[in-house]
Amino acid sequence: MVTLVLLLSGESARCSPTHKASHLIGTVTDTLGRPISAVHLELDTADGRIVARVISDVRGRFSVSGLDFGTFTIHAAKPGFTSVLKTVVVGGSAASIPIALSMQSQGALTMPLSSGRITRFHSQVSSAGSTVYHFSHQAIDNLPQGPNGTINQVILQSPSMVQDSNGQALPRAMDDALQYRINGVMLPNVQLLDLGQLSPRFAESIDVITGAMPAELGYRTGGVVDIRTRDGAIVDGGSFEYYGGQRATSQPSFEYGGSRGRLSYFVTGYFLHNERGLNPPTAGPNPINDFTNQGSGLGYLSYVLSPDISISAIAMSFVHDFGWPALPGQAQTFRLEGVPIYPSANVSDTELEQTHFGMIALKGSGGSGLKYQISLFGEYSSLKFNPDRSGDLIYNGLASKIFRSSFLNGSQADGSYHFGINEISFGYYFEVENVEVDNHALTFPGSGAGQTGSVPVSIVDNHNFIQALYGLYLQDAMKPIDALTINFGLRWDQMIGFIDASQPSPRFSIVYQVVPRTTILHAGASVYFVPPPSEFISVEDIRKFSGTVAEPAVPENSKPQPMTDYYFDTGIRQLIAHNLQLGLDSFFQLQHNVLDEGQFGSSLIFSPINYRRGRNYGVDATAEYKSGSGLSGYFNFSYIVAQVEDVASGQFNFDPKELAYISNHYVYIDQGQMFTASGGLVYQWRGFVLSLTSTAGSGLRTGFANTHTMPPYVEIDTGVRRDFEVARIGAVHGRVAVLNLLDKIYEFHNGTGIGVGTVPQYMARRAVYFGVGFGSRH
Repeated sequence: MVTLVLLLSGESARCSPTHKASHLIGTVTDTLGRPISAVHLELDTADGRIVARVISDVRGRFSVSGLDFGTFTIHAAKPGFTSVLKTVVVGGSAASIPIALSMQSQGALTMPLSSGRITRFHSQVSSAGSTVYHFSHQAIDNLPQGPNGTINQVILQSPSMVQDSNGQALPRAMDDALQYRINGVMLPNVQLLDLGQLSPRFAESIDVITGAMPAELGYRTGGVVDIRTRDGAIVDGGSFEYYGGQRATSQPSFEYGGSRGRLSYFVTGYFLHNERGLNPPTAGPNPINDFTNQGSGLGYLSYVLSPDISISAIAMSFVHDFGWPALPGQAQTFRLEGVPIYPSANVSDTELEQTHFGMIALKGSGGSGLKYQISLFGEYSSLKFNPDRSGDLIYNGLASKIFRSSFLNGSQADGSYHFGINEISFGYYFEVENVEVDNHALTFPGSGAGQTGSVPVSIVDNHNFIQALYGLYLQDAMKPIDALTINFGLRWDQMIGFIDASQPSPRFSIVYQVVPRTTILHAGASVYFVPPPSEFISVEDIRKFSGTVAEPAVPENSKPQPMTDYYFDTGIRQLIAHNLQLGLDSFFQLQHNVLDEGQFGSSLIFSPINYRRGRNYGVDATAEYKSGSGLSGYFNFSYIVAQVEDVASGQFNFDPKELAYISNHYVYIDQGQMFTASGGLVYQWRGFVLSLTSTAGSGLRTGFANTHTMPPYVEIDTGVRRDFEVARIGAVHGRVAVLNLLDKIYEFHNGTGIGVGTVPQYMARRAVYFGVGFGSRH
């Protein structure tokens, strides 16, 4: 149950009915007195004309200016609650009377929090039994870099996430397992674009979902990153920020939004340059050829067709040009005609990635309990690796100019119907993808024993194919009693094209509130169908490399297959006091055709491989504290074992001895870090917000067949920010951040292990950054 209170200021109450009300203010709270954010409110005149659309802020507040006195209909809506319509009289004798709107919750309320400055806990249990780790826009802003960091840095502050050597967040140490959704629509083909490297400034909130997924969530199911974009009803005006500092970092950004009647709009963008793009093979603070130039923009439009139906559109682009850092001091391995000496410090490989995504969605609800969203989307992604011809030939014996692209179109629909104790959900997903994979290679004549000539030969290996993916689901969330939710469903997924496969996937979960809003138990079992990323499939004709130094020692390249994953988990959430929550989750997975990705060449291009069998199990523990005095903190700890056996595709990437060993031994995957931890503190003091975050791990796998472990690491980042009001300028925002505060030198990889490349990779050294912004921030 939620209560909405509208109050007219005293000045407005004294105005005569022929004048406009100067200010209408309101606060949205629940029955425990807690503020409710992100409630969509709309004021309509008697003839149906919309005169205002607002959204309650993080304190549950909203305001409307310039209203004529009269009679209006107010419509309040928020996901998880039943929409409500009620008549509101503005002016006259009713002007000073508080008006209450009650919204019936469609599920049990979350655990109680104290009033005042305490807001929602990060960690929650959804009605489907999954664990949801929530980051509001305010929580993102409170991180040391705020929106100037990356989405990966946000995700790494949730449990179960392992940090790979290039900063990627991997759920429970599994590659190719993270799904991104924007406003409820799954983003396809994220492999060519690691969305996690983008700035989170376009996000109003980010939910990281792990555990047993309901039937509506398919494909990449190790973890779901559900992003809700900002819109013009939240961002009324514009702002500009400049962020920069060491490593030649320069990052200007902007955002602008607003609403006009039924139309809401929002646009944001940024450009980033620095000299510390990838984790380099050298330990010093200034790596060689490690530049990055990247830019991203997002636009959002929403138009209200009626109180219960809206249409929206999103356009997003990302372009990333970067260099591969060089490793000085290497000995020359191959002879190149006409180039007797070529220092390895001069090797300058570069890579260009770009993605352009567009979506249009129709969203609505009916009084009969029906809700739906139907979307159409399209995406183009490409990746181009430009080798240093001389350098790659001399040190690798192979210089490959690689181009990969994906052009994709599709549709997704989701609906639900609520009746009695049941909520039936249903939907579909389909996409058709055209994939191009080109490899123009130079290599030397010879064999694995060495080169027989110093003049390179050219090999052209181009491929094109079409891949389609279809999925249907049906599920029911049943509440036989208020404290118990039972969710069960079924998916059917099919791939047609270069890869043909299909699978039914049943899902089941149960959530029980042992003590209402204090102790929550959950358990689930799911079967997942995980397709390999089409644009990264290794389609090389390895026979073309016969008689060269690039000829693989294992002449086999089986086609990758989708993974079948049998997943089980249980967990508990316990509220110890009004400001302390603890959580414990355990999981176990058995997998067939386990999908993993490896970097087997000199470019940052990953190739999917299958292992016939896999097992993955572990425990996540979380603790969260929020006080009314401005201090909040959290801590996450995970124990994860991720092992695989017997390579089933991409065999040519492996050394024969390693391949033979894996065929009858369970081995750890390279990112199979056994212990992972993250934590953070935020303290608000006299207008300043001080923050500290940390990530730690027991070390990634390395050595022959990943039988060894890198040393453990700890990274601490800290920051401080303050908002000011400056005469004749307005709102000014300042920020200082220090990354790797202790300046620890840590080597993620040493150049050995399965699919981790052949050179070391080091964590970034300590760096200091500053930011200053102007304009309104909401």
